Amino acid sequence: MDDTIKAILEKLRHLEGEKETIERDISHIESTLKLLGIESPHDHGHSHEDQYATTHPFGGMALKDACLKILADAPGAWFSKSQVEYLLTRGGYRSEAKDPGNSVDITLRSLVEFGLCEVIRHRGVVGNRYSVKRS
Repeated sequence: MDDTIKAILEKLRHLEGEKETIERDISHIESTLKLLGIESPHDHGHSHEDQYATTHPFGGMALKDACLKILADAPGAWFSKSQVEYLLTRGGYRSEAKDPGNSVDITLRSLVEFGLCEVIRHRGVVGNRYSVKRS
């Protein structure tokens, strides 16, 4: 085997090792997020999380518009405030607020008041769930 092929195979082995490490790290991060109550909607099969993470569509968007886009991208799905906040962050939204979670909560509540989304109210750990308004 010539030196070029050996070098390519060595690079492949190196990258495969990095891939395993990255996948393990991602799994640990996802587990930690779940323990913190910031469960990815991706786990429920109704998220555009990967697209948001690569395109950052919320970078220059107003919070109201970004929240509406998340809900509209998954009609029929119900999101907690934490899930919306998670997807906003993955999608490049940057908040200047001291408490970004509170800003998301207030925004989602105002979307309900204006008839742009629906809410299922829950107390405690479950929390309210929001969905795009059905016609």
